[in-house]
Amino acid sequence: MSLDTKYPNLKKLHILSIHRSGSTLFQSLLDGHPELIVDIADSKFFDKLPELVSLNPSERVGYFKKIIINYIFNENSKYYQDFLSHIDIDQLHENFDQLVSNNYNYPQIYKAYFEALGNSSKIINENSKYIVDKILKNELYCDLMIKWWPNSKIIYICRDPRDVYASYKIRDIKNSRTVTKVDALVYTWGNSVKNAIRLANGYMKNNILVLRYEDLVENKESIIKSVANFLNIKLNDILFIPTKGNGKIKWLGNAASGRKKTTIDSLEKEKYKRVLTLNEIGAIEQNLKKEMNYLNYSLDKEDTKFIPNLSLKTKNFLRKHRDKHYHNNILKKIK
Repeated sequence: MSLDTKYPNLKKLHILSIHRSGSTLFQSLLDGHPELIVDIADSKFFDKLPELVSLNPSERVGYFKKIIINYIFNENSKYYQDFLSHIDIDQLHENFDQLVSNNYNYPQIYKAYFEALGNSSKIINENSKYIVDKILKNELYCDLMIKWWPNSKIIYICRDPRDVYASYKIRDIKNSRTVTKVDALVYTWGNSVKNAIRLANGYMKNNILVLRYEDLVENKESIIKSVANFLNIKLNDILFIPTKGNGKIKWLGNAASGRKKTTIDSLEKEKYKRVLTLNEIGAIEQNLKKEMNYLNYSLDKEDTKFIPNLSLKTKNFLRKHRDKHYHNNILKKIK
């Protein structure tokens, strides 16, 4: 019996965002809710879809287990030790193998994973309303997700791009890495927000909720209430407590600075003012002005004479067409 047959009212909720935008915080707020089956971390499924489609059908299940299940669910994994030790790894594998059987269809393999996760963690039941995954850099496969799960809902987490870039910069310096270039942020953030705008004004307009990270941390009561109403789930106290492991372990955050948190706070808001140079701020604002205005982010340099660098525009044009070409080749292989 398929997951859809056993739990006909169970829908899919996709948390969409880019890195360093607050999506992990938001996922942790949903983590312990009794009506939700929340994935353990960022989903690697769509990241690895190109590799999956290149395999023979009989090889897909083994590869899926390797890159989706085994990388977290193993005794040496610190994440497993810290948050998921209540889940029996052998039972998860056995349950997944039984559920997937010889069905090598991509979405069915993914559904089998979530059902096995729900069974092994003992959180799936007739009251479950949503399977929740978190997908970053999603814009290339978003329409495919909706095609596979047509009754899906989306919650899109956006954050001030200047603060996103400040997080990149802090992280890179802390780890002695070359600092991410501004043009990479412009491309990634711009594409993600354009996708959110497209969905919010298109065929998903009744099934998408676009949230700003800043509103979540400053007005958590009203935002969480709007989320509960959007999903038609109970306004449970657990929604205000960041957790991992199906609500079992309190989560202390993953700020780029390494600062641990015990509550939701707005201390990370507008950190770009002390981290970025005026040129970096100007480059971000002038290249993302339209999208920032749409999301009601005020500009520091409204009247700046900054002129977007031609090489930046050229690089982003080439990136867009490279990704589109690659994406279309993947879709042609999916049946």
